[in-house]
Amino acid sequence: MIFRILSKKDITDSVILLNQYLSFGLAKKESLERHIGNNSALVCEVDGKVVGFALALQIEKIEEELLNHHDMISKLPFDKELSIFKQIVVDKGYRNKGIADKLVKSIISRLQNRRIFALAWKKPVDYCIERILVNNGFKEIMIKEFFWYEDSLLNNYGCPYCGGACKCPAVLFLK
Repeated sequence: MIFRILSKKDITDSVILLNQYLSFGLAKKESLERHIGNNSALVCEVDGKVVGFALALQIEKIEEELLNHHDMISKLPFDKELSIFKQIVVDKGYRNKGIADKLVKSIISRLQNRRIFALAWKKPVDYCIERILVNNGFKEIMIKEFFWYEDSLLNNYGCPYCGGACKCPAVLFLK
């Protein structure tokens, strides 16, 4: 296993991975290309294939990140620079091998003293990274039912687990 910063050669595999397990067709090459060389955009490669991807970014517009859920925004501290784990995904065939944990640990160390938050899904259970976040010092702040519902209606995307507009709850974590 090789863990490294995202490069141009990783874009196609990373988009496929995201769309297969996390973004459901919404991940685009163009949006990932702007993170090439980003210190907190990491991949895990096995036998020449990207099997894990994680991205954290400094927050610019908190309202956009939390889809204007002001009850969640009010729970976050703004005493330091704030970053967000945007995406953490591991190919199903490579899960439970420590890849997500190593990606999370590496990004935490790269972000140094920044506050970091993450949103995790409560379902499906095999996508939930709650244990990894907690084991890396994150604390659960709150659960928001129907987190993506209005956004999925507005942007016309369906949830493969809810069968239409997304009703999945999100869990807000903070480190």
